[in-house]
Amino acid sequence: MISAYWWIAPIVGVVGWFVVQHYNDKRETRKEVRAEIRQVTLLVEDVQTKSYFYYSRPESDPAVAAVAQEIRCKLKQIGTRVCAMNRDLPGFSMVSLSVRFRQAVSSRLDDSIRPALQNADPAFEQISSTGAALITALESAFSRRFK
Repeated sequence: MISAYWWIAPIVGVVGWFVVQHYNDKRETRKEVRAEIRQVTLLVEDVQTKSYFYYSRPESDPAVAAVAQEIRCKLKQIGTRVCAMNRDLPGFSMVSLSVRFRQAVSSRLDDSIRPALQNADPAFEQISSTGAALITALESAFSRRFK
């Protein structure tokens, strides 16, 4: 004899599958966003290191032009990655922080006559603080989004 409730088992199975799928998607998104934040962090640290090298050398140094090109390229990568993260971190726009970091790094990047900066120059502090603010905002948005 067939039970009058034979239709409950397939419905429970389908609902269970949707719940499991939802949590799998959420976990995968979390992993992807964490990897993107890690990549942005590495890029920011690399740009900071290269900008310290660039600004501490005189313009006549032959390695300066290549480093400036690397800095420009990595700044574009940072901007692109941060803009793409707005999809996964809605309501947490870090684009303005990315722009502030870019401005701090590239404010004197194209100066044709640029003396080497001293270690205590405020430009180094501004580069460091804007980079740290960007990374902190990304980490904070991640923790608020994926509690």
